[in-house]
Amino acid sequence: MDGAVPAGLDRFEGTVTQNLAAGHYSYMQVAPTDGRAPVWLATMGKGEDSGTAVAITAYSAVQDFHSRRLGRRFDQVLFGQARPATR
Repeated sequence: MDGAVPAGLDRFEGTVTQNLAAGHYSYMQVAPTDGRAPVWLATMGKGEDSGTAVAITAYSAVQDFHSRRLGRRFDQVLFGQARPATR
């Protein structure tokens, strides 16, 4: 993994706009509440449904990531946890 999480993306809240199942992982596209561009998060388990408000904790990031299971390339993927936000 590349490692460092971009500034301001280590912890943030947003809304899930897509959720792609990939074996034991889910790839969720999350639109941050502060108006930044949506980001992709890979997390263990089924993730959260589209439309769910989530709180994200990211531990690492990978640039130009290719998911063999999805057969898809992502410009950047954060790896971490998502939980329902308490808004």
